[in-house]
Amino acid sequence: MNKLLFFPIFLLLCHITFSQTSKVVNAYMYYTDGNLQEAKKNIDDAILDSRTGDNAKSWYYRGMIYSGIYSDLVNGSNIEYGVNTTEALLTSTDSYNHALQMDISRIDSKDLKRRHLISGEYCFNQAVIEYNEKSYKSAATFFEKCISVKKQHGMTDSLAIYNVALCAENYGDLNKAIEYYSKCVSINYQGAYSLLSIANIYIQSEMYEDAKKTAERGLNKYPEEYYSFITVVINSCIQLNQHDQALIKVNEAIKEITDNADLYFLRGTLLSTSSPNESINSYKDALKINPKHKPSLYNLGAYYFNLGVEENNSDEPDEKVVVKNLNLALDYLETLYELDPSDQTVKSFIDQAKIRLEN
Repeated sequence: MNKLLFFPIFLLLCHITFSQTSKVVNAYMYYTDGNLQEAKKNIDDAILDSRTGDNAKSWYYRGMIYSGIYSDLVNGSNIEYGVNTTEALLTSTDSYNHALQMDISRIDSKDLKRRHLISGEYCFNQAVIEYNEKSYKSAATFFEKCISVKKQHGMTDSLAIYNVALCAENYGDLNKAIEYYSKCVSINYQGAYSLLSIANIYIQSEMYEDAKKTAERGLNKYPEEYYSFITVVINSCIQLNQHDQALIKVNEAIKEITDNADLYFLRGTLLSTSSPNESINSYKDALKINPKHKPSLYNLGAYYFNLGVEENNSDEPDEKVVVKNLNLALDYLETLYELDPSDQTVKSFIDQAKIRLEN
């Protein structure tokens, strides 16, 4: 009697196992017939069962089915699958990846790998869509998924790595942006721009010492981008109150780049307290290179305007000195106002100087 009890139990276990296995088969059959709703229902059930969930074929089919759903949704299908476009793509990619971690000797491993790589390309394309829609965090997720897929097949997707950095910077994860820009530098992909981006992130974060060190590294590694990096070094020195060092760097830069008005302007601002005459000469040098250099025009106009006002307000003002300085101020301020007629501050200085000269 005891022996008979085992028979129906054995039959029951076989029936359950066969039932779950049949769901894998049914899922594939529905997939080949184009019935993705039923295919999804069967494969989801099969994945949840320990007997079929540990089978590479189940995950392989799941990747195929969800990839089909992704394509269907991208093409405008109104069928309700219970997942959206991005969920379908991520599930498909993760399913192929899961299958690759298992024993794939009994499935078409070449086709599995091919489909996995294609899903990586889909992830890249989806990332571009998300980026263009300004969904930067979601875009980063898909770019990273693409990177992971390519890495699993011994490939490096340099562009995707760079794009993760851009996305992270856009949605404010600056540590992640630095991480991925650093990867770009290490593989020499957009290296100069990536290193400069890291330096600028440090500037934004008021980490001026790190910005300076990064830019100095850029000077050594990418001499062709000398001006971009030396500017960061100079600005970092200024923020760190290292004005003497900043002046040294500006003078070095002027020797390297003799026709840059911004550098002469920087030199002028750094000398404005310690050597006013040299400062004024530097602003004038900037205007020799670029007669429309607004910051230099403004500083020269303000300098001569203040000299005129100070003389005018002295106990015994020298009228010639007042007139001379206010006329010099007008030369620079009127040129500046012609370049930007909306600047009411400059207009006010001009009006005050003219009123004084007319009296």
